[in-house]
Amino acid sequence: MINEGVDRHKRRFLTSALTVVGAVGSGYIAVPFLAQMEPSTKAMAAGAPVTV
Repeated sequence: MINEGVDRHKRRFLTSALTVVGAVGSGYIAVPFLAQMEPSTKAMAAGAPVTV
């Protein structure tokens, strides 16, 4: 194996790209969980307060 050193620019780019992809992925995963906490359309149509 050849020791050529570390390409810091490439490492910084890959770290940033992975951070962005992870944040977007976390958002896509969180949306269904947050959406299921809303009252159903049937409950909203009734107009009564929703108790938890």
